Amino acid sequence: MIDMVGRVFGHLEVVKRASNRGVLIFWRCRCDCGNYKDINASSLTRKTKPTRSCGCSKKEVQQKNKTNIKGMRFGRLTVIEEIRKEASICGRNRVFWECKCDCGNTKVINGCNLRRGLSKSCGCLNIERIRKNLLGMRFGKLLVIEQVEKPILTKTRGLFWKCKCDCGREKIITSGSLTRKNKPTHSCGCLKKEVSWNPNLTNKEREKGRFINSGANKKWRKAVLEKYKGVCVLCGSKEELRAHHKNAWGKYKEQRYVVENGVVCCFKCHVMFHKIYGQGKNTEKQWDDFIGRYKNSDTTSI
Repeated sequence: MIDMVGRVFGHLEVVKRASNRGVLIFWRCRCDCGNYKDINASSLTRKTKPTRSCGCSKKEVQQKNKTNIKGMRFGRLTVIEEIRKEASICGRNRVFWECKCDCGNTKVINGCNLRRGLSKSCGCLNIERIRKNLLGMRFGKLLVIEQVEKPILTKTRGLFWKCKCDCGREKIITSGSLTRKNKPTHSCGCLKKEVSWNPNLTNKEREKGRFINSGANKKWRKAVLEKYKGVCVLCGSKEELRAHHKNAWGKYKEQRYVVENGVVCCFKCHVMFHKIYGQGKNTEKQWDDFIGRYKNSDTTSI
């Protein structure tokens, strides 16, 4: 154990060894303010937030935060008088001051926010930034053409601008949407479409993708599953079910959403059908032939 008598830690000077508390070693310390206090050895020597006073230093900081700032100026605000004090969550007192802004408005503001530079006006400074003239400015693919009236049905606040996109379309957008740092608007919407566009897909594949994700297809699939009570018509399985078109969806477009043209089969039976009869030009006759040959048999052996 290291003898710490005589060593100085901030405002504290170690006077003598104090009685231990369990396995912890304590030292009697004298503070510059005259108080004595028993402090754990590790609290004095640790690198992160070590103890450097009996507690008076913390009180001095709190007292400093209560400094009278009456008459002082912070940005556009001039402090008039103290209004009230409130206790924060951590127990410290927050002092609120009435301030007068250069625009003529008065506002009650936390003194801490004033000293830290977080509050510099009654709010007019932020409004001026939002109302900045954006005419002629470019934001990504958008060029600001003119300022327009607020649309009737919108509840969004701020200034509205008509913008012309490089693709030729025009769109009305708020100042905030154009200038914000987090996900600003930089196109009429075409930029998002360009990012999601897959040039490797054929028109037929795109049409099929739209069909699969459409509400009409989901409604048709649900009706087919209910018709066959959620059971594969070949093997009776209830796992990994598919709603299959008897007459192919690509060739017989008029029958895509006809429930009678649908039938339920499991994944394995579905794969086996297309393995035998191919894809894209299937007919109801092929399905009937498949049912007659393989119903209630093990399709995995086909």
